[in-house]
Amino acid sequence: MFDGGIWPAAAVLVAAACVVGVAVKTKSLLWSAVGGVVAYAVLLAI
Repeated sequence: MFDGGIWPAAAVLVAAACVVGVAVKTKSLLWSAVGGVVAYAVLLAI
């Protein structure tokens, strides 16, 4: 998990936190999945 450095590992954890936040707010599995994919893509693009 940490072979590529600390950021790729941290990006996964930050994206997971975004999924939890979206899930708590919307109570929707669809929006949680979409939010997680978008967060992960944005975090890897940085």
